[in-house]
Amino acid sequence: MDWLVGEKAAVSMTTEKLGPAPDALSVAVYIAAITEELAGLAKNHHFDALAYILDMARLEADQISKGWREAEDKAARGSP
Repeated sequence: MDWLVGEKAAVSMTTEKLGPAPDALSVAVYIAAITEELAGLAKNHHFDALAYILDMARLEADQISKGWREAEDKAARGSP
């Protein structure tokens, strides 16, 4: 289980790259990227149910980021 501690530390260090208080769009994009990678790993090892769940999480994160982008675009144009 020593590798697990190392993996948690790696994830912690990666999330620090987002900064102290990342905005919602940055977090959604990050989650989409990470879950896509994890789903790929799960597929490569034939963890079908896990790959499916991770793909669903990626799709949800993509939808959230799309919503935030649209809201930011409307705000930039001055639309309500």
